[in-house]
Amino acid sequence: MVDKAAQTWQQTFFPLPNFGPANLTTANFRATFPQQTSQDKMDTRADYYFSPQHTVYWRYSYTRLHPHAIDAGVPPDLAGYRWNIRIGHLAAISDTWTISPRLVNEFKLGFTRAANPRGGDLTGQKIMDALGIQGVPRQPDDLRNIPTVNISNFQTIVQVAGEYPAETQFQLIDQLTYVRGQHTIKTGMEFRPQQADDYILPSFGTYSFTNRFTGYSYSDFLLGLPQTTSYTYAGPSTDGRYYFLSGFVQDDWKVSPRLTLSYGLRYEYDSPVVDKHNTIANFDPLSGRIVVPDQTAVNRVQPLFLLSKIPIVTVDQAGFPGRALRASDKTGWQPRFGFAYRPFSDVKTVVRGGYGIYYDELGGVLGMSTTPFGQTATFTNAITNALPLLTFENPLLGPAATGAVTMNAITSHLHNPRLQQWNLTVERSLSGNTGLRVSYIGTIATGMPYGRNINQPFASTIPFVQSRRPYPLLNNITYYDNGGTQTYHSLSTLVTRRMSGGLSFEGSWTWAKCLTDVDELGSVEGGPTIQNTYNRGSERGNCEYIARHRVFGTSVWELPVGKGRMLLNRGGLSDWVLGGWQLSTTYDWQMGDYLTPSFSGSDPSNTNTIGGVPDCIGDPIVASGQRTITHYFSVSAFATPPNGRFGNCGHGILLGPSRQAANLGLFKSFHATERITVRVQATFTNVLNHPNFNDPNVNISAPASFGTITSVQTRDYSGARAGLLAAFLSF
Repeated sequence: MVDKAAQTWQQTFFPLPNFGPANLTTANFRATFPQQTSQDKMDTRADYYFSPQHTVYWRYSYTRLHPHAIDAGVPPDLAGYRWNIRIGHLAAISDTWTISPRLVNEFKLGFTRAANPRGGDLTGQKIMDALGIQGVPRQPDDLRNIPTVNISNFQTIVQVAGEYPAETQFQLIDQLTYVRGQHTIKTGMEFRPQQADDYILPSFGTYSFTNRFTGYSYSDFLLGLPQTTSYTYAGPSTDGRYYFLSGFVQDDWKVSPRLTLSYGLRYEYDSPVVDKHNTIANFDPLSGRIVVPDQTAVNRVQPLFLLSKIPIVTVDQAGFPGRALRASDKTGWQPRFGFAYRPFSDVKTVVRGGYGIYYDELGGVLGMSTTPFGQTATFTNAITNALPLLTFENPLLGPAATGAVTMNAITSHLHNPRLQQWNLTVERSLSGNTGLRVSYIGTIATGMPYGRNINQPFASTIPFVQSRRPYPLLNNITYYDNGGTQTYHSLSTLVTRRMSGGLSFEGSWTWAKCLTDVDELGSVEGGPTIQNTYNRGSERGNCEYIARHRVFGTSVWELPVGKGRMLLNRGGLSDWVLGGWQLSTTYDWQMGDYLTPSFSGSDPSNTNTIGGVPDCIGDPIVASGQRTITHYFSVSAFATPPNGRFGNCGHGILLGPSRQAANLGLFKSFHATERITVRVQATFTNVLNHPNFNDPNVNISAPASFGTITSVQTRDYSGARAGLLAAFLSF
């Protein structure tokens, strides 16, 4: 019998198909709807000259971006538009003082603030009432959030969650340059206090339907049998406070006319984040307790959380380092060295190289866990004696259910990841205007943060039960720690021609290989959460978005027509209309993304880890003559892992479609009067309208849609051809 809530959701959000045969279940509705973005910008600048040796400028910029976009993937008359208003303020003062011919000081003071309130058109309580969902706290009728319903391999109706984030940053920089003999010495410092504030509106729950019970996700949905459900009890706002401090000294030494050395030392300190109201928490794996900054924070714990009986202690009781709940990393010393050498007596060949150590900032979100001040309760469905534990209409077991609470945590000794980079370049002048450059670049990153569920039991043939978890009172605990690695090696060639005879161009080819065990694909700070807590090595593979080969070219050609040029070399009307035009072109081709196959709906490892990487049992590559957008990979090359373990497929083993785009621009500038300049232009992206297909579906749990492509790419101007005609007036 079709579940009433499922039927209501389907009738509310899924339009009838308008494309393809009756049995087509993917990409069977196609339509075009208007979207628009309005933008306001203001820039002001004032300069003041105390003297030729002492100048000051002041600048203020304001931007307001208001997109009116479709996020839900269905017509806007069903799910509305996304609204968000991105507002940015930037102010800066710069003071440059030439104290003497050898000594120059530059001082800068800056301020930025970025706010991004966002939400959608739909209000959720009306939808919840229509669905008949019980047990979810009632919210105000005008609250702009909706329940999230995920149906594996079908369109998820998305409305961006209502949220009010804002970031504020002050910046103070001072740099001193001293020239003495063959040495140019620079030293300076930067101090950057920052704030990261956020408030997330209450939600209406998440309901995930896979193929767990019927073998087909949409059948599970129609029966109202979610595999997992979750609900977030809203907590207080977060008000992060942290700062960045750095200093450096560097010497550029011209040892001889043919050799220059550059060497220096930099130090950076990235302070741990604290919350203005101390409403943050961490988890102590040694004792299984939640740690908060002080007793005042204990008093702010959400009353519903206390029903879970999970112990809470202060930093003093747990022995944690201060109100940030993690220790400071004070090891940020970063030496750098570089050289430039002309090996021959002429000036046509230069060899350059360098090595440096860099540290990555951790930012203001990582470590801002708000459990237990707010909490997320997650539940997994099961059927016992023909009765489901959860249904669409009754999706929750309550905040007091044992093992329902999920949380994020960080190691109390989290440190900044370290990046080592080295390069070697040979440059050769081929003629007076054309040069060739060949470069090798290598990097290795260590100590990269990543997440792992420290409450995951070991894989076993024994069915999952809550008591098998290391901390049975809790659900998943995503614990962010250091340890991830990434290596990158590339060979790059570049040919350039400076403007001569009305023509300039640049062409490059890059071969690159990137391997990592913590490929960060989304916007989650702290890296990805690995599948098997006890085997990070199984995650190692190709970085998804680093193309193995890329070709890029650009050119500017002054058309030989008009005054001072080969044709129509005279003024007058013909020069106004036909003369002075420039034609610019760019071309970009690169190999596709590295994709990882997946499965959903089952837990073969018996760790309550639903889905993951499958087993590889064959060759997924389809012969080029047989490959189509409905059969890009072979599903027979994969299988769901057997009972008792995780899958054995590697990461990044599939190569998605390549993309290419040629862009063209035509420009002309002329003086309408002595003080007025007019610029007209016509620009086109993907001017040949080459179709660049998106990545195919790689979830083997939907065999009919595995390896199918249902959309096109838009990255790097690779979408449908677009043209812009514009005119600019300067006075």
